[in-house]
Amino acid sequence: MQMNRRRAAEPRTRYRTVRFTPAEDDLIARRAAEAGLSVAGCLGNLGVAWALGNSLTVAGPEDDPQRPVVEAVEAQSAQLRRIGNNVNQIARAVNSGATAALADEVLRELREAIRRNHAVMDGLLAKAVRRGS
Repeated sequence: MQMNRRRAAEPRTRYRTVRFTPAEDDLIARRAAEAGLSVAGCLGNLGVAWALGNSLTVAGPEDDPQRPVVEAVEAQSAQLRRIGNNVNQIARAVNSGATAALADEVLRELREAIRRNHAVMDGLLAKAVRRGS
């Protein structure tokens, strides 16, 4: 089954009750099935699209204007995890008496990862300022 909304960072714990006539419900269920969606997924997509001010004919996460920012932050989180791994490598190297050359190499990689991280975050901030976010 196709899902148009990305998995949310926080759990979707809120429920809404919606009433339809049997004909409306049948129509929605049929069209959702044609799109490969559950009725709940279809209604969720439409509700989020409408709340974002998007056309109700296109209701995917790619329509969310904040999606690039969220994806960039997710990428930065992954980068920070890699930085943490590098720090652990340094600690292991120091504790095992490894040569300073290995520690220097890991530190160079760490500095480069931090530089890339700052460049991406600076770019995100510049875009947000231009958009007035």
